[in-house]
This record gives sequence, C-alpha cells and structure tokens, in this order.
Amino acid sequence: MKQYLANLLLSRNNISNIPIQITHLQALTKLSITNNLLQTIPSSIIQIPNLVELTLTSNVISVIPDEIVNMKNLKELSIDKNAIESVPVALSRCPELEWIVLEGNPIQSIPDEVLSLESLNVLLHFDSMQEVVPGLFISAHTFERKMKDKLKEKGITHILFVLSKQSPSHPEV
Repeated sequence: MKQYLANLLLSRNNISNIPIQITHLQALTKLSITNNLLQTIPSSIIQIPNLVELTLTSNVISVIPDEIVNMKNLKELSIDKNAIESVPVALSRCPELEWIVLEGNPIQSIPDEVLSLESLNVLLHFDSMQEVVPGLFISAHTFERKMKDKLKEKGITHILFVLSKQSPSHPEV
C-alpha cells in the first residue's frame, strides 16, 4: 500500500533524519518536513524518484547539497526559515525547478546562474534582499520597476511578495 502514497506531511515530529526506506515510496510527489530538526537535506530525500514538491521550512538546515541536481522532477523547493547562508550554483541545474522559497535564511547572495534558470518563475527571498540586489526596496512598484527587464526576459507575469520586518519603510512611488 505504501507505494501509492503521493503526499507525506511530517510536521512537528522532532525529526532529525529520514531513513533510506523513504525511497521505496515510488509514487511520492509531495514531501513536507516542516518544524523539525533536520540539519541537512538527507540523501534519502534526494533519491526519491518522482518528488515534485519539497518543503523543508523551519528546520536547522545550513547547506543545500550539490546533489540536489539529481532531483530531476523537482518543481518547488521551499527551504525557508533555516540557516542557509549561500545558494549553490547546482540549483541552476535542476531543469524543472519553477519555485524556490528562501525567505528567513541569512543568505548573502544568489548566484546569477540560479537567477537565470530557464524554468524559474518565482524566487522568494526578501529578508536581506538589499544585499542580494543593492538599492532594491521592498514594495511591489519599486520591485517591478527595478526588475522589469529581468521579468520581461523570463516571461514572469505574477510576483509574490514576502515582506520582512527588516525591510525599510518607503512610501509607494
């Protein structure tokens, strides 16, 4: 029966590791392990063959491993509210990746290769966006104006905003 499990939600269970047996869940497309104690993205998760959505919000993960490129079907990665300081270039080699949520991590920069990922439609990281894109103020109008060419280039028609309490107060222009 377990081979038919498509969605698995493991929230608030003090999980610090995922056993390799999870790879037997061939039909698993959505995995959410939020509010747990993961320090890394276990290789057992990376080996799940049909995983499309991976949510690892509110753990203590500090590194996104380069092996993430092996997740050929991954479309959505939510790894917000962790301890990630850098985004690996390897993410740019995830061919289906459309959605990355990085908000709430002490990220200093995002590689151009990741920002240029063909399939990427939404990248959310606004806590310290001033360092990532200098001069960028967190308001819909300013964001659209500053990023207009990049958005047009990528065919992005919808923008989602996560406002941070750290963002400066600026009136809409």
